[in-house]
Amino acid sequence: MMDIVYYADLPSGMAFSKNEDSNNSDIYVPPTVYSTIEGTEYELSIAEKNNIETFWQQALPSRVEYGESSVSYEVVVPETTVANFGSVSIGEITAEGILFITLKGNSNWEVKSGNKIYYPKIHITGTTRKGLRLKEVVPFRYNGTFKTINEWKEIDDIFVSYLSDDASITVESFPFGAESLLDTRNIFVPNDITGERIQFSKLSSQSWGAAFAVDTFSVSNMNVVRLGVDEKETQYQVELLDTSETNIEATGWIVQPETDYIYVVDNTNLYVYDSKLPYPDIDGMELQSEDAKIDIYSDKWLFYRDEEATVKTRNNDVANVPRKYRWKITIPDGTTYYLGDSGSLDPIVTDEWHNNPLYEQNLWTEQTISVDLADPGTYQIALECEHFNRNTKEYYTLITKLLWFVPSIVPEIQYELPVAVQNNEGIGRDSDGQVWILKYGNIYKLNIFYDYFMVDYDGNRIWVREEYNSVRIVP
Repeated sequence: MMDIVYYADLPSGMAFSKNEDSNNSDIYVPPTVYSTIEGTEYELSIAEKNNIETFWQQALPSRVEYGESSVSYEVVVPETTVANFGSVSIGEITAEGILFITLKGNSNWEVKSGNKIYYPKIHITGTTRKGLRLKEVVPFRYNGTFKTINEWKEIDDIFVSYLSDDASITVESFPFGAESLLDTRNIFVPNDITGERIQFSKLSSQSWGAAFAVDTFSVSNMNVVRLGVDEKETQYQVELLDTSETNIEATGWIVQPETDYIYVVDNTNLYVYDSKLPYPDIDGMELQSEDAKIDIYSDKWLFYRDEEATVKTRNNDVANVPRKYRWKITIPDGTTYYLGDSGSLDPIVTDEWHNNPLYEQNLWTEQTISVDLADPGTYQIALECEHFNRNTKEYYTLITKLLWFVPSIVPEIQYELPVAVQNNEGIGRDSDGQVWILKYGNIYKLNIFYDYFMVDYDGNRIWVREEYNSVRIVP
């Protein structure tokens, strides 16, 4: 879905230029288009395929600027444990608005008394922005951030019930009229979709940087989730790199609507990634022997940097066991090593053959070996087995292969953030598509520009996405 777009027509009597191709057919020549904003001229880029998809959904940002507009969260109750909540002072609300309540570390989700069940809640009493005396109760169903329905200008009393004593509560207000901003605390309460497996994505912080992780709930019933069962299973995570293929330490991310792009920020930069899981390098996997007698397998094939991966063997032909065996691995940079007993990477100059001690009894002991996956990329594991053909009296080698993958992605584009929003805590998007940066409890507008145009050759018209002061077309 597109928002407002703008167009500019060629003056009467003018048309776009054409060239003649090898078949003597006329082909339009894309025009050169310049735009002016506050006295600065920019050259625009034609959409890659000159269609709606590349003009709008698939377009990447061209410029990033500070929007010179901000809104602040205001602390009403600082982070306080439930055990001490009754003695904390309630702060004054200077900017009337919705309250945001953040719950952390709670483990008590229901209290049974007789034939009744009581759920954790926070109770707020005070005066709304419209002058009404009200009491609002906000139920807690998981650890996270919740918001009130009412906008408040004064709070008289706040208390909580049925929560763990060591859980903590923070209450903040957000100015009236600004609460339509996508909350940078990442509030998201999905509708009940019973029987379906709901996917969630998040940033996963690691010792080496950040990864984009895709989770699913361990239960499929959202009614159960609302009762506090919020455990999730990570399906996979993709390591985030910058354009120089160095790890980043991200502070937040948002999805670009109707695309696979995610916008990620760290302390200094904005990155745009294609969030789809990349493909591993499968060149070399075809070298596996079709009639291999032993399978090798692993509990999973997707890993993250520095994770330990384990491969195991399974003999599918007990009548033909190997006489010798050895492990071989090709790491992401293309170098091949033999694997030592402890998973060490040994040079190919040694043969690393291991005798099957049970060969004379025609037996095989299943083998297991573990490897530390130190870098992102594709790892190809091979088990080479030497067999003896009793009919031809010859030795032959069969190879079984397995692939491990540590996925990573580099950004499609990377921009340095304006100084005013560097060293930030997160990023959010409002319902109008405006991007905001969270920093020290304040939310700052971030203007992202898309300097592209699309040409209607038959109509002698161009379309642009931004509201420029002027547009100059060189047909």
